[in-house]
Amino acid sequence: MKIKIPYIYLAAIILMILGVVIVSQFTGSSIKNKEISGQMPDDEVHRNLKNQHGQMGLNEEAKMMMEEFEKSLKENPKDTAKMREYADFLAMAHKIDEAQSYYEKILLVDKKRKDIMLNLSTIFYNKGELDKAAQLTNDILKLDKKDLSAIYNLGVIEATRGNYDNARKYWKKIVNEYPNSDIAQIAGKSLGRLEQMNQK
Repeated sequence: MKIKIPYIYLAAIILMILGVVIVSQFTGSSIKNKEISGQMPDDEVHRNLKNQHGQMGLNEEAKMMMEEFEKSLKENPKDTAKMREYADFLAMAHKIDEAQSYYEKILLVDKKRKDIMLNLSTIFYNKGELDKAAQLTNDILKLDKKDLSAIYNLGVIEATRGNYDNARKYWKKIVNEYPNSDIAQIAGKSLGRLEQMNQK
């Protein structure tokens, strides 16, 4: 099937306009376009991850935090709360593979952790592993069919794949069934971008 040229860049345009890629709990809100593109956001957390020359790399304070996390986990290897903190820290430090391994360890202990599934699906999305991202997102919906973050994220995954009708279906579901939710506003804007692109 031939895709209209404007649609090729639809996902990127949605990201630029909304600043939302996929709803995540790394920072309690969402992963922003700058983080996806590899450009380090200029906030306090990320400034602390730069070395004395302003280049990417852990500064002394961040290294000490990592050592404390590692020591704590050696002493209490089944402490999933500390493991989650460490995984979040690694994700913010852009040590994605290491963060992924800790999130996966948490799921081995508790297979029903939606928050961990959400973060893992975000990692897979950012790595371009859309099938894995979709699988985890669907697993969230098996636990809670009303999880709006997961429904929205399936729309993002479908839009990234070029399946715009499917993306529209997920986002319309949120707008129609949960109109007063915060995610309904995001879904509505995403739908608006789809319609604008369709008219070009």
